[in-house]
Amino acid sequence: MKILHVLYSGLGGHGNIFFAMVAADAQKEFQFEALFYGIEEVRTEFIDECRAKNIPWYFSKKNIKLDLKYYIRIMQLIRKSDPDIVFLHGSAYILPAKIAAWFTKKKARIIVRETQANHLKTRAQWLSLTGAMFFADAIVCLTPEFKSQIKKKLGWVYRDKKCR
Repeated sequence: MKILHVLYSGLGGHGNIFFAMVAADAQKEFQFEALFYGIEEVRTEFIDECRAKNIPWYFSKKNIKLDLKYYIRIMQLIRKSDPDIVFLHGSAYILPAKIAAWFTKKKARIIVRETQANHLKTRAQWLSLTGAMFFADAIVCLTPEFKSQIKKKLGWVYRDKKCR
């Protein structure tokens, strides 16, 4: 089973979680790929680790301003990977991931690992999480309290059967 992880290219926890998930696959049941995105170049450590572990990786760099070509490139790279699962580290790319998944041969499933602390979420982040409630196949919450806060904030939009 091929899993494409969509994660931030710069400093932060996404890379650490991604490589921990790769390391946890002791039985080598999964084929991992990484799609790094962001305004920063991919960290050298991420590239080195991908190469050392023979993990194919892609990068889409975003301009600081509105950049529609960037989102098209994200969708193209997801389609190129043709994964069984698109694993989003955060819900920001739920819409391009869902559109791309419709056009993959395998009709990729989408899993979102919601990462941003609820009390720090911007309106845009709450909006993308709302989109994830509709378009993701599963949403991974960090703690039961985190899940409860999301349920309270999103009200009728919240989908309990999707949240883990």
